[in-house]
Amino acid sequence: MPQELLFELDDVRVTPYIAQFAGTSYQIGSISSVRARKGKKLSRVAIFVFLLGVSLFVAAILRSPRRIFTLVLRTQGGDVEVLTSSRSRLILDVKQAIEAAFVAHAERSSPQRST
Repeated sequence: MPQELLFELDDVRVTPYIAQFAGTSYQIGSISSVRARKGKKLSRVAIFVFLLGVSLFVAAILRSPRRIFTLVLRTQGGDVEVLTSSRSRLILDVKQAIEAAFVAHAERSSPQRST
């Protein structure tokens, strides 16, 4: 029985039962929550310029860090950072797909009511 695909892009796939990031899969039933967070990451150019010397140090400081977004799954083993991207839309779309998977998984896992 093929699983309903809720989201797929690059190495990310989400179904009502599985969230897969590259080669690592997480069962939706084992994830208690999902959140997206914003952080900063120094660019490689800034690090390289800093290493060139004190004369270029000012240029490295003036170069603003780019924003990154991280998708964090809460599992029984603790929080797991599963996806990092500078594209906020990607992180938010995957978060929304996993939240939809929570609903689909709960509906399919609950006993059927007879009418």
